[in-house]
Amino acid sequence: MKKRVLLFAALTAVIFIGCKKDENTGTKNSDSLTKTPYTTKTVAQTKADIEQTGVNVVDQMKNLNNTIGLSASVNLLSLATNKKNPPAIVTNTSAANILKALKSYSQTKNVKNIMGAMRKTGSEPVSIVDQFNKIVGVYDYNFDTQSFDSVSSSTNVVINFPTTKDGKTNDGILTVYVPQVKTGPFTYGSQTVTELPTLISFDIKANGETGLSFQFTGTYNDQGVPSNLTSTLTVGTFVFKSVLNYSTSTSDVDFSIKNSTTTIIDIGGGVNGNFDKNNITNAYHYKYDTAYSYYDSYLQKEVYIIDTNKVVDPDKILYNANAHFQLMNIKIAGQVDFKDLYTKMNSIDQQYNNGSITEDAANTQRVALINNDMVLVVVYADNNTMIAKAEAYLKQTNDGTYTSENIDFNMIFADKSKNSLDVYFQDGFDGLYSEMNSFIDDMNTKYGWSIDHVSPPSNK
Repeated sequence: MKKRVLLFAALTAVIFIGCKKDENTGTKNSDSLTKTPYTTKTVAQTKADIEQTGVNVVDQMKNLNNTIGLSASVNLLSLATNKKNPPAIVTNTSAANILKALKSYSQTKNVKNIMGAMRKTGSEPVSIVDQFNKIVGVYDYNFDTQSFDSVSSSTNVVINFPTTKDGKTNDGILTVYVPQVKTGPFTYGSQTVTELPTLISFDIKANGETGLSFQFTGTYNDQGVPSNLTSTLTVGTFVFKSVLNYSTSTSDVDFSIKNSTTTIIDIGGGVNGNFDKNNITNAYHYKYDTAYSYYDSYLQKEVYIIDTNKVVDPDKILYNANAHFQLMNIKIAGQVDFKDLYTKMNSIDQQYNNGSITEDAANTQRVALINNDMVLVVVYADNNTMIAKAEAYLKQTNDGTYTSENIDFNMIFADKSKNSLDVYFQDGFDGLYSEMNSFIDDMNTKYGWSIDHVSPPSNK
């Protein structure tokens, strides 16, 4: 069987879907997932609900694409990237990153780009105020020259532009407001920044109505380490929100998309441990030195190298973690006792390596340990009843010459039936793919694109 490195790689997705809190760290130890009751619905009914959830998510995102805020930002970016003399504010700033991500979303339907742009907000390694002051003013789109003209001064950046591709008037206004900062300097390794943003905001109005707004807020300690970073993007009735909290004992992040009060997507996670700089340093130890030599033709002599290998003990830094992933009414939640899992997995490996137990015994103990320290369930978010729970098992595969064992997971349903995830999602989701392709057709028609249809994975 593969060594422990591969085992923990297999568990990574599970650990960061949800982990159990450890009593020894002073945090609350929750066993709520182990007591979650099964739903009374059949496997076929829950499968239909999951497919319908996917259809509902696509429907919600269709509504997003119909908002004036999204279409206006797409057109502004098209003008800025295709025409002459675009204002710098829409080509090389945090505001530009958000607008570009929205344009990318309208083409790919991938919210990861929006998440990434929101996380990067405020990360420019230059003086934010100085850069902003260089581009303040009012800019008008000139239909004759197809460029943006600077027409007057302002304390903000104001851009007047047409909100539609065939528009003949500047009915849209992008306003980027004066940023607020915490003054440094702050040093991060070899890089020094003079300011850190505490407030960045902008909005887009179409015919006097706000179609899109964005706000970033940040708080930091005296060394410039963030304690809270929050980004909120509002497009019509849709709200994208990213929140990061950090301290020397906890860190958590959450990203969500809501339409009014309806949760479309909610992804979050957090860790507890000791993230003090000295503790992290002490968690590393020297394991061994590697010595080797080679002949350097330039120096014309033998060169001797000694590499010192440092190994980190993760259980001295990370104690426990927790997370969730939700699509409308379907939620994946989990608990993993990382500290206990890591410590006992080490013990199993040591027993196997010194010959105290056989490989079969070690594999059996590993699976039992995972199932003891991990709980992973799929639930209905509205009533917290369980659709299925995960169970680790040893999966044997044969490539024709060699049989290997790897840890895999089955989903166990209320009727005690078991299915792997790939088999479960192989069939029965035709309605979801049909809805997604309808969405693509709408986008191709609206923007003149040629996005290909998606299709389910092959059963072969």
